[in-house]
Amino acid sequence: MDMEDRIKKDLEMFEKNIKKTKNKRIKDMATRYYEDAKYYLDKGDLFTSFGCINYAHGLIDSILNRRAKIVEIAGCAGCGKTRVLEHIVDRLRIDYEILAIIINFSGNEDCKRMEKYGIKTICINTGNECLNEELLENAIEEIAEDVDYIFVENAGSLTCSFINPMNKKLLVVSPNKNLLKFPLPFQTADFIVVTAKDDDFKEEIKKLTDAEIIEIDMENGKGIERILEWLRK
Repeated sequence: MDMEDRIKKDLEMFEKNIKKTKNKRIKDMATRYYEDAKYYLDKGDLFTSFGCINYAHGLIDSILNRRAKIVEIAGCAGCGKTRVLEHIVDRLRIDYEILAIIINFSGNEDCKRMEKYGIKTICINTGNECLNEELLENAIEEIAEDVDYIFVENAGSLTCSFINPMNKKLLVVSPNKNLLKFPLPFQTADFIVVTAKDDDFKEEIKKLTDAEIIEIDMENGKGIERILEWLRK
């Protein structure tokens, strides 16, 4: 296969792969390189055309080949999301590279708590808005290094629940039956952590979901090992 045929094949492959990513910023950048590749191909400048289409593929591959496990953590304000994440990170950071993305309506206290563990941390204030998938993708793309786990702690509201069905979804709740008025987070979670002992509350949750439900000790982290087993799967 000569270089011209190779470039044409790469252009066709790009046209298929570009449809698989939702990140608008990366798509726009990659598409510009793709258009440049076609322009230089028409001009007969095969060397420049080949370089452009390779850049385009590299941008798309950075998303499609991401190996990190993305874990979304949801829960209302004050339920203990950040404390649960601290217990998880403290145990995983020895063996894994970790990125924490902390979403708040305002302030950065939770971010400062995570930074103390020496992990990569991105802080995003959204005002009154919940996190969306495009914002998450853009935040992840700011990290050039490979990581093993990306933990996304969403803003403190059950109306700000999970955004991507492909991610692992961890719901943190304190015993409060009023929370059951918001069934969607319970129904879409893969794993539910209750931050205090309350058997009646757990039984009510079981009526909404088949997800595994555990209680943990917020002080010493007893129970966290079961979450780590789930995360490693």
